[in-house]
Amino acid sequence: MIDKKAIPLFISIIIAISLVFVILCGLPIPYQFSIWEVFIDCKDLALVGLIFYFWKNKKFEFIPDDIKHWDTRKVLISFFFVFVLLSITIGIGLISGYTKVSNIENVFTAILSTLIDIPALFVFSSTTILIEEIFFRSITIRSLSGNSSIVFAVFIASGIWTLFKLPDVLQLDTVTLSIKSVILVNIFSVGLLCSALRFRFVSIWPGYSLRIGFLALSPLMLETLSFESDAFFSSNSILFSSEGILISLLILAYTGFLMKSAFFTKNGQIIKISESKNIP
Repeated sequence: MIDKKAIPLFISIIIAISLVFVILCGLPIPYQFSIWEVFIDCKDLALVGLIFYFWKNKKFEFIPDDIKHWDTRKVLISFFFVFVLLSITIGIGLISGYTKVSNIENVFTAILSTLIDIPALFVFSSTTILIEEIFFRSITIRSLSGNSSIVFAVFIASGIWTLFKLPDVLQLDTVTLSIKSVILVNIFSVGLLCSALRFRFVSIWPGYSLRIGFLALSPLMLETLSFESDAFFSSNSILFSSEGILISLLILAYTGFLMKSAFFTKNGQIIKISESKNIP
């Protein structure tokens, strides 16, 4: 956790990092690259540097409880929950006529390549997604909570994470401003769900697995808004894409269910961070 007195500086630096990369995404300066199969994002490296700075100045104490807590069943459920979300979105899209079946030449090859990629994504995403989950879902939320409610910390941390992902969305030159707005709403909803999963299961791994699920299954099952893919289904509406409005609403609905069961008492009062049995 970050020292309480240092939290304003901590949040200010995160915002500054995000804004710096917002500027860089409009310049011909690459900040994302790959070394062999490992994807490197300089934004995430900046987060590591920020934590090192606070640790060196004795303003940060690392509490690894939610990193050490691994439950294979919950991790797998979170991964395949993405399949459920995409299937519901596809089904409603097909019924409404906004989603259609795509023509894929070799279905077996597409499925096999995705299955092969899944273990690699779990390993190689440790340089990006895992860093973000540790930073935003563990360190930032713990630091923000203090004596305030968990709900407040979850919403603020998810908002900061959405701002942090803004440069990645702005550099999508082939999509319109309205589509970028929809993608940002989707990012915010995923951030809320990952945070709720972290507190529900006292572990960052279900949220990590959820994001790997979106990364692996979305390009295979349903066309995305951010890039072209040979998915089994496609939609001409922002309502029914894999980053669209419907799936964001489904994510928010499930997040609300998790938050109600994990963060509220039977009388409807918000649980304080110090009162929750799920918080180590």
